[in-house]
Amino acid sequence: MTLFLLFIKDICDIFHRLNIKCKLYADDIKLYSCYDVNSSESNLLVAINRLYNWSRVWQLQIAVEKCFVCIVSNTRHNNGCTGSSYGINNQTFASVESVRDLGVPIDCQLKFDKHTAGIVHKAMNRTSLILKSFHSRNRTLLTKAFITYVRPLLEYCSPVWSPHCNNLIDKIERVQRYFTKSMTGLLNVSYHDRLKILGLHSLEHRRVNSDSVGLIVLYNIEWTS
Repeated sequence: MTLFLLFIKDICDIFHRLNIKCKLYADDIKLYSCYDVNSSESNLLVAINRLYNWSRVWQLQIAVEKCFVCIVSNTRHNNGCTGSSYGINNQTFASVESVRDLGVPIDCQLKFDKHTAGIVHKAMNRTSLILKSFHSRNRTLLTKAFITYVRPLLEYCSPVWSPHCNNLIDKIERVQRYFTKSMTGLLNVSYHDRLKILGLHSLEHRRVNSDSVGLIVLYNIEWTS
């Protein structure tokens, strides 16, 4: 892997002086371009052609069938642009409305409703499994199991998709509400007090803290890129 990374180290240099952002992860490459309805999309086309020429020179074949275009826009028609505009060697890239990037699905309008619904469903199933699998009703033991096996599902990459709508915030929080209410002797205790007794914070509170750290990380990435 180290030799491969050294081999492709110069690939971002080929997009010099183009309005293009290039991101690499292992053998995946992502190209980003931002433009409005009155501007040209030729920068991205030029970047793709440069990438194709680079691959021919260095004999590193591009899997065109795995390439795709996802146009992010807040309008239904995406400013009239389509994925059919892009391709390599007469092979057109597929145009998609959603793509999974490092485990997080991202759609063409940057809405994460489906992602939220998916992680809540998994987290609720895993919470129920923990409560059924352990014979012990020890609060400390069950809380550690929840923190270890459930909470990461609800917090993975949260700075990317952290919701601002109350219904999504409540939907995520419902998992921890259900778990804490299932603890022995806490059925009729308020959610706030249950968290204090178990030594937990609300999931929303944890996301706010994580967002602050995430913003610092993103700033550092942007500053060094």
